[in-house]
Amino acid sequence: MHLDTLAADLDPVVLARGRAYFREGRISRLDPVGPGSVAAVVQGSAPYLTKVEVAADGRVLSSRCSCPYDDGPVCKHVAAVLVACRGERRLTLTPDVPTGNARLSALVAAASPAQLAALLLSLAERSRRWLPASASSWERAKAKRPRPATPRS
Repeated sequence: MHLDTLAADLDPVVLARGRAYFREGRISRLDPVGPGSVAAVVQGSAPYLTKVEVAADGRVLSSRCSCPYDDGPVCKHVAAVLVACRGERRLTLTPDVPTGNARLSALVAAASPAQLAALLLSLAERSRRWLPASASSWERAKAKRPRPATPRS
């Protein structure tokens, strides 16, 4: 299996679900744990721990997931992580991955608007105290914006 040939290497249904999980922002953590090794938490019906090891040339060396799937070599949770690794190879598969705020800044810069929106909504749902305060601040700021002048007849 190779990061550049996932469509040929994986079951089409599993890959489609993995891509959907990635697009929906279900990967709540994606952490390098060594050169070519990534650990992730993927939210399915429960949070599942996954680990993927990839060679420098993109070959997938191993993968594991804590989910009960046993109908093939790779589940949708691992497929989601492989999709993430393929898109973020420079961040997740190098031994000198930035940490802390620099890493977060790099991930935010590389994320699509849909991924950022999904992350924001996910964080808001986890912190019910944050959501009402943020929503109120947003509405107040929106109300203070000048309204465009309407022509009088």
